[in-house]
Amino acid sequence: MGLKEAMLLSFATCFLIFNKGVEGTRTTLSEVVQSPNESAMKTITTEAGQVFDCVDIYKQPALDHPSLKNHKIQMKPTSIPKRLETEKSSAKFTSNYSQIGMKSIGCPQGTVPILRYQQNVLKKATIRSRSRSQGSRINVPHSPGYHLTMMAKTKPQENAKYHGSKTYIAVYTPPMLPDQFTEGAMWINNGPPDQLNSIQVGWTVNPTLYGDNRTHLFGYWTADGYKQTGCFDIRCPGFVQISAATSLGLILEPTSHGRVQYEGLFHVFQDSKTGDWWLAILPHDLFVGYWPKYLFTSLASHANQIAWGGEVYSPRDKPAPPMGSGQFNMKDTEVTCYARAIEIIDESYQHRDLRFIEIITDGFSYNHCYAVGYTGFVRYVGYSVLFGGPGGSDCFN
Repeated sequence: MGLKEAMLLSFATCFLIFNKGVEGTRTTLSEVVQSPNESAMKTITTEAGQVFDCVDIYKQPALDHPSLKNHKIQMKPTSIPKRLETEKSSAKFTSNYSQIGMKSIGCPQGTVPILRYQQNVLKKATIRSRSRSQGSRINVPHSPGYHLTMMAKTKPQENAKYHGSKTYIAVYTPPMLPDQFTEGAMWINNGPPDQLNSIQVGWTVNPTLYGDNRTHLFGYWTADGYKQTGCFDIRCPGFVQISAATSLGLILEPTSHGRVQYEGLFHVFQDSKTGDWWLAILPHDLFVGYWPKYLFTSLASHANQIAWGGEVYSPRDKPAPPMGSGQFNMKDTEVTCYARAIEIIDESYQHRDLRFIEIITDGFSYNHCYAVGYTGFVRYVGYSVLFGGPGGSDCFN
């Protein structure tokens, strides 16, 4: 049986809607950015036009968080997962897949790159989720609009304990209108919806957040169901930056187009001794940084659900934006966005594939706009999730 046929037989879809209001106004890279950081030891402008201040690692924004006032920064986890070392040294990228572009920012040793935000974006940089709802669309007065997430996820189990996940995600640049965004991501979750603890990592096109229509590496966290805690990247104190070469918010290029697919390895794992949640991005950088366990409540000990897929947001007066590649075709995986070679980290801190883990979706496509499919195991591809769709004017009716 061929790869495409095997994927088709395992097709399933899900429908999960969030409402995560985003405040801010759209800017362009040509607009004025915030004033230089007084603590900057060096300023770097990348080839993509982003401006980063190289700041002393102990003067980074993360340490302004009340729970991190006396935090001692860890330069590396107490133990490095064997699988991560294997992935770094092995030739996992076959002729069918290419690596995403992540050029080193190149800050001096002992400093970390801090992205300068556009001024009018910075003024509204409370990039917080106001509410979340599963299974229904809700408008919130702070930022009326619709969130929709198509994901495959581990089935809820009373005693489930996970300590991370890794996956290769195909990276795209679907077109966005102002005030919209789209994402391809992995979620690490624990807790009930109203007090959800969550870490989300992946790629996004988000004009409100970054002031452009390009694809960026991003991270997001919350510890109370998106109500008062958390933010994208380092827009609020929390994520501790370690790398001098890579930063959340960095532009990713080239990205997938036509039948040429570019992917990156996204790896989030919990340190077995400290409880901190580390982010590793390959092929470029082994350790970007970590979310200290003190930011969280239920996620401080473990996760009880992992998910992979895509997310979109749009104001009510605009058509739903594309997700993933803007297409969904289980028969043609070369034009469909994916998360592949998925593994989770179990309660013993060991990497496992999804062989004995039940993966669920909500069981149907969202009209003709979006879909998600769990393929099960496919040779040379691993356990994978396909997601995406074109969006359209009648998706949120």
